[in-house]
Amino acid sequence: HSDFSHEVTRGLTVCQGAVLLVDGLQGIQAQTISHFGRTRRQNLERLLVAINKVDLPAVPEQIPSVKASIAALTGEKEEDVLAVSAKTGQGIDDLLQAIVERIPPPEGKENAPVKGLIFDSWFDAKKGIVQLVALKEGVLKPRMTLVAAHARKAIQVKEVGILHPFMTPTKALKAGQVGYICSNIKRTQDACVGDTVFPQNQIGEPLPCFGPPKCTVYAGVYPEQAADYEKLQVAVGRLLLTDPAVEAKAEVSAALGQGFRCGFLGILHLDVFKERLKTEHGVSVLVTSPTVPYHVTPKKKGQPKRVVCSASDFPDFFEQVEEPMVEATLVVPLKSVPAIQQLCMERRGEELRYECMPMHTSSNDSNPQQDSVLLVYLIPLAEVILDFFDRLQAVTSGLVSFDYIDAGLAPADIVKVGFLFNGERVDALSFLAQRSRAREQ
Repeated sequence: HSDFSHEVTRGLTVCQGAVLLVDGLQGIQAQTISHFGRTRRQNLERLLVAINKVDLPAVPEQIPSVKASIAALTGEKEEDVLAVSAKTGQGIDDLLQAIVERIPPPEGKENAPVKGLIFDSWFDAKKGIVQLVALKEGVLKPRMTLVAAHARKAIQVKEVGILHPFMTPTKALKAGQVGYICSNIKRTQDACVGDTVFPQNQIGEPLPCFGPPKCTVYAGVYPEQAADYEKLQVAVGRLLLTDPAVEAKAEVSAALGQGFRCGFLGILHLDVFKERLKTEHGVSVLVTSPTVPYHVTPKKKGQPKRVVCSASDFPDFFEQVEEPMVEATLVVPLKSVPAIQQLCMERRGEELRYECMPMHTSSNDSNPQQDSVLLVYLIPLAEVILDFFDRLQAVTSGLVSFDYIDAGLAPADIVKVGFLFNGERVDALSFLAQRSRAREQ
C-alpha cells in the first residue's frame, strides 16, 4: 500500500537485488510501475522478475503477453522472466537458484574498521530497542562502542546476532552480513534508523542515508469518554514503542477535551492505529477530520515558515501557503479514461503522462482485447487522502490500479472554514479547504 512505500524504499537501500512479482491474472499494475521506479532510483545491481499465480487455469496462456509487457517496462529479456506459484511452490526452486546466480553477493573487507547502515528498529520487551544493521565493512562484536555519523549518538553494543528466522545471538557480525544489535538505546526515537555507524574516534564517510518516514496525514485523537484520557495516554505511549512512524503530541479541545494531535503515513495507517487502540488496549476514540501538513509563510518578514497540521493552528494572516503534492500513477481501462480525467480535473490534478498499454484479462473475460491506459497526474495530497480511491473504483467498476509518491510542495489558496455555535467558535468542527471549494465542502 502507498501508505507504507517507505518500507519498500528502506529495504531496497541495503539490497544488492530484488524480485519484482507480477500478478499473472492482472498483469502490470500501478504498483508494479511504482516499485520498478523505486528499484531504479536505488540503483540496484540486479532485478529479477517473476510472474505469480501460474497455478491458476487462466494464467499459462497469458504468460507470453505478460512477459512481453514486462520486457517493455523493465528491459529484461523475456526468457529471463520466471514463472512461479506462491500457493503450490511451483517454480520456487528455480527462483531461489536465480537469486543465487544472478544477484551479486555483498562486498566488504573484514579487516577494515566497522561501517554499517542501521535500516530498521523495534522494541523488544526483554532486550529493549533492537536495531537492524547491514554491515558493509569490518567485524562487529559485543562490548564495542559505535557512533552514529549524523546523530552523533554513542551506541554501546551489548549483543549481536542474526535473524534465523528468529533472533539468534552470534559471536560477531562480519562484512556483508545483515544482523541485529542490542545496545544502550532506550527510545525508538533514538534508534538512528538511516544513519551510518562507525567505531568511536574513527568516523568516516557516511553511506547514502534515508530520512525517517514523513507523516502525510494529521488528525485529533480523543477518548470517547473524557475519564479515559489517562488510559488513552498509556495506550498511545505503548503503541509508539512499536510504531515509531506515528507522531503524537498532547492537545486540548474546548469541545472534545484532552487528546492527542497525531501524524500518520496515510489514511490506512490512521485506521490501523485506531483499530489497535481499541483491540489491543480497549480504548474507543473519536478521530477528527484528517488534514495534510501545510507550510505557511508569515506576513512578517524574517519569520520562518510554519508547518500547520490542524485548522485550530492556521493563522488568520499570512503571506503564502504551500500544500504537499503527489505524483499519482493510475492504470485504467480505456473506456474509463474520460471519467478519470474529469475526476482528476475536479481534484485539481495536472496530467503529466498518457500512455496506452495492453491489458491482460482472463480468458473468460467478455472483451479480452480491451486496452488499458497508464495515466500519471500531479495532484494535491489533500484531494487524495479521503475518498479519491473510492471515486476511482466507482467510475471504473473496480478496474483501477492506483499508487502515488511524494512530489514536493506547491502554492495553494487555502482558507479556514469555521463554525459558530451560539456565537462561539467550535474549533473541533473547523477544517481547511481550497477557497474555491470551501462552501461546497
